[in-house]
Amino acid sequence: MREVFELSRILKELLREFSEITNEDIVNIEESSSDVIEISCDIEINSIDSISKLDYNFWGVDASIKQAKFTGIDIYICSGALIGEEILTIPGIIDARWLGIRLRYSVSEKMKEFLEKISEKFYIKSRFTNSFFDGSFSEDVARDEIRLSIENELIRYWNGDDNEFLLVDGPIFPLPIIVTKIGTRYSDIYLGLIKERIEIIRNKNRGSIVSVVKRLSKSKYLASCLDVNVTDELVAIRLAHDRAHDSIFIGPLRISLRLDTISYSKWIGYIVKRIGNTRHVLRIEALEKDVLFEISPYINTLIDHNGIPKPIILADKICKKLASSAYILVWGLSPVDPTYEGLEGLYEAAREIQD
Repeated sequence: MREVFELSRILKELLREFSEITNEDIVNIEESSSDVIEISCDIEINSIDSISKLDYNFWGVDASIKQAKFTGIDIYICSGALIGEEILTIPGIIDARWLGIRLRYSVSEKMKEFLEKISEKFYIKSRFTNSFFDGSFSEDVARDEIRLSIENELIRYWNGDDNEFLLVDGPIFPLPIIVTKIGTRYSDIYLGLIKERIEIIRNKNRGSIVSVVKRLSKSKYLASCLDVNVTDELVAIRLAHDRAHDSIFIGPLRISLRLDTISYSKWIGYIVKRIGNTRHVLRIEALEKDVLFEISPYINTLIDHNGIPKPIILADKICKKLASSAYILVWGLSPVDPTYEGLEGLYEAAREIQD
């Protein structure tokens, strides 16, 4: 974590160059259907049996990001973990930028020169638009770009065999509503991240990559197929309610982004697993339809009492502890005064390390 010590020096330099405060862009990064995001529904509901013996090896990948807020400056701390037969982490063995800097004020020409010099080591601007992370740049989009870039580095590093699966925490690629606002810098960023993710997966000659989405409180893909205005989680539980079997698979749905010269598609399905008196719902995603049917019984078997597949749980725990440790180190070495939110983040990081 030598970058943290260099960051402390850089923050001293940035303190001398405060300029005009700017208003942050308000951006909708929730997923949604639209005229250019098509949902093709071919829904079946099938029971899933548990697998007594896993025929495949499973890896998990996850990234965790924390935002340390100081006076006039935000520091993004992103960690990543690839878990399987070995454990690989960022920061760690895999060399990648994992610290980001967002200034809460406008960036002067003089400051741009300084930031360009440190851009190889620190995330200070978008890779896809060259827009600096300044006071106007959306915090949420900056977090997404850094976190998804870390995930992409880990997926690129993975070299699974034919009998191995990589489970990614989160969508196989994101489709926030802002991606449909063509010509904006945020649309260009998400389109760049989508293209990069698909190219990485397509270039894998062996192994298969599947994503697992845990939080469905705002997802409405399945609901839109049934023309109801509720969440996918509620729809999936309702569809499973009258079934005696403990686990079912609902799907597949094809989600396609179609622009003038661009078309990206993914296949999704839902696993509902009853554990005790609770039904857990997960959405699984892949670039190939057949992969969903092949993998669903195995993911169902890997789901533990938390409702999450074990490889992702392990990756998530390692990520959070790494990010929390780095947060505390950044906080302790920073020459800049923390905000109240930054202090709250410190307490949260301390709790996560102890868990």
